[in-house]
Amino acid sequence: MKRFFAVCMMASMGIASGYAQLAMPQNKLNIKADMALRTGTDYHITKDGTAVEEGHTEAFTKAGFQVSVPFYAKGTTILMASARYSHIHQRFTPDMRTINYGFIHSAHHQFAGTITGMSRLQLWGKPLILAGIVSADFSQYGYERWTLMGTAMLMLKQTRETQFGVGVVGLVNTFSKIPVFPMLTYRHMFSPQWTLNLVVPKFQLEYTLTKSDTFSFGASIDTDHYYIRPESEGLPSHVRYTRSNINVGPGYEHKFPSHFTLTAEAGAQFVMTNRVYKKGSNHVLATMHEKTAPYCRVTLQKGF
Repeated sequence: MKRFFAVCMMASMGIASGYAQLAMPQNKLNIKADMALRTGTDYHITKDGTAVEEGHTEAFTKAGFQVSVPFYAKGTTILMASARYSHIHQRFTPDMRTINYGFIHSAHHQFAGTITGMSRLQLWGKPLILAGIVSADFSQYGYERWTLMGTAMLMLKQTRETQFGVGVVGLVNTFSKIPVFPMLTYRHMFSPQWTLNLVVPKFQLEYTLTKSDTFSFGASIDTDHYYIRPESEGLPSHVRYTRSNINVGPGYEHKFPSHFTLTAEAGAQFVMTNRVYKKGSNHVLATMHEKTAPYCRVTLQKGF
């Protein structure tokens, strides 16, 4: 179940910006900046069930900047190019270490280039939404890997009050051992103020105070990853660290004029999966264990 949510989150997060562009084709350029903070906690790393490192971490910070530009639009089909830079800072202070996976480096730089495709068709008289994303990852060490993800979502019900769909997620060259997963989406508006939103990566109850202000409470899922270089013999020269999280707490969104949006959320962050992989494969080298910790995140987004 943890892997299912993590994989669905990866696909939905990757093509979420494409859905936004399909819904608002008048936007020729989208810029997003975000910053997240998680407090430090105790940790330990296990390999084959045996602890090989343990200690504590300082606060985890992540700052990112993304630019998205549609370069082809015809009918209900759109292609979009995106570029993103992220800086992650996390310092591990070990009290015991027998294998060095490379966590001695606290600063990590990530660059990603992405092409997203979206299209809306008809199947059995129902809307069929197709989406795909191909992405290339780079770090401070250079090129790291490419991934390909896609979804096919059949909207069984789509009215002003209710949207319900079923579909599949397909993955190529990701950490998942299973290439295809089922996926559900459900959103229901009880009144102009209250909405239940169960669309991955969010599972929230939303209250719309005004046209510009929305409060929410629930859970969202996201992922953090970066590339490190182990410093122990017998380990691969390149590895990928990935952590999938469930964030539980309140949120707030304010829409300014001209498609400018501020989003803020805070609460508790629960770790679903926390692993070190051999780069370019789904082979798990080690598992990290961290406690639940407070977190907060602020996002600014502007459409032109």
